[in-house]
Amino acid sequence: MAKLPRIVKSTDIIGQVTGKASSDTGLPEGIPVCAGCGDQSAGFIGAGIINSGQMVDVSGTACILGACIDDFRLTANIKPWPV
Repeated sequence: MAKLPRIVKSTDIIGQVTGKASSDTGLPEGIPVCAGCGDQSAGFIGAGIINSGQMVDVSGTACILGACIDDFRLTANIKPWPV
């Protein structure tokens, strides 16, 4: 639990755009930033996928396989879509 952020509503203001973020994105410095969350990410957490090695399969209109890992690793053989 110590590694997870505090739980907030997706509409809660959790900070503001920093100077660096402003220069990186063109957004005005100081505007509010809300927590928000992607629907699949929220669903993975709701399914209890919070520990490394856990996976979830979401089957429906689209089929999505989600996995919780310790670190992000991009391999050289992955090509951007469309190929």
